[in-house]
Amino acid sequence: MKQGWFKRNFGWIADDFHRMAVQLRKPDTWILIGMVVFFGVIGYYAFQLALRMDFMMRLRHMTSAACREIGNSTTAILFFGTFFFGLTLVMVFGEFARYQDYKERRVHAYARSAALQCAGWGGFALIMGIGIMWLLESQCV
Repeated sequence: MKQGWFKRNFGWIADDFHRMAVQLRKPDTWILIGMVVFFGVIGYYAFQLALRMDFMMRLRHMTSAACREIGNSTTAILFFGTFFFGLTLVMVFGEFARYQDYKERRVHAYARSAALQCAGWGGFALIMGIGIMWLLESQCV
């Protein structure tokens, strides 16, 4: 059967939407989306708290919060904490990808190990994110 010009040139769009619909039926996809949203909310809230403390924002009266000046040690803790929070998130998503790979290959022992490591790194990232938010929140009145 001869395909039309539109189907021949733009049929890949419909194929992509079909593959996306198949992926959205899998629970692992929704777990991944939930993890991205959850850690994104933590990052967004911490970023909003950090903006309250920004010197230029306070100088121009663009923020309504009264926050104390932070010292060099607190700044270093925030910098390295944020850096390691990002690295930990990379580990979380890497372990989740490893879990999905082992699950598709039906290697259940390795999949279980990867899932436990993903949960462990996720808990560590959660503790770090809450710690950063607590540190920022404690500086503002």
